[in-house]
Amino acid sequence: MVGWIGYSSGQQAVNNVATQLRSELTNRITEKLSSYTEIPKTINRFNTNDFAHGYLNVSNTFGEHKFWQKMQIYPSFSYSISQGG
Repeated sequence: MVGWIGYSSGQQAVNNVATQLRSELTNRITEKLSSYTEIPKTINRFNTNDFAHGYLNVSNTFGEHKFWQKMQIYPSFSYSISQGG
């Protein structure tokens, strides 16, 4: 009986630790995805604002310069473009 109680208690402790680890992993993945997907949203907001104020003109190369500036601010954005994202 004592052996079974010890085994049961140990099993419960292992399950608790496994649950905590899964929860921590899920939180870290969620945070990373949120921060990674926020960059394109931010750049879209900048582009919308620039376009609305006439700073971004798609018919000349000035727009390319603004795009290049954003890539310098957000290097991971240029990586996501090169990966097809």
